[in-house]
Amino acid sequence: MTDVRLERHRAAYAASEGRVGRRDVASTDGRLTTTARETDEGTLVITVVAEAFASLVRVGWTLLFPDGVGPSHRLVTPLAASRRGFVAAYDVGNVRKALAVDVTPAEPVGLVPPRAWEVDAAFEAVQLGSARRAWLGALRTGSLTPRMEEQVRDRLKAEAGARRVEPC
Repeated sequence: MTDVRLERHRAAYAASEGRVGRRDVASTDGRLTTTARETDEGTLVITVVAEAFASLVRVGWTLLFPDGVGPSHRLVTPLAASRRGFVAAYDVGNVRKALAVDVTPAEPVGLVPPRAWEVDAAFEAVQLGSARRAWLGALRTGSLTPRMEEQVRDRLKAEAGARRVEPC
């Protein structure tokens, strides 16, 4: 598995030309494509696309700063059916202070079961429409383990409750 590096100085230059920095990398078997893209707002969007169904995939990223390497992050996600195949996209946060971002290409979860913190990471990131559809679809089809299903339902309930808070 080879990481792809999104150099931020390239992203800054591209943004000044009206484009954003973007890199694509394939999984070891070539069935998944991971796209890392910096938005105009300086956040990192990671999108995973598969031509054929993949039940759960794992993707990771690490920010590189002038004074060293930041912590590694990883999340697990299902993929939702779309016109491009199967997809999930997440805005994983601000990268403005980083010099670069190393993105580990998505791979099928396989024999190593997802850890609870990897599922939580998928809910701590901003889920774009495809990611939300993927989690709801995984619940509907029963493709999650009972433990994961309970965790996902709890996260969805907590988010729904948070939205009912009256603005100040």
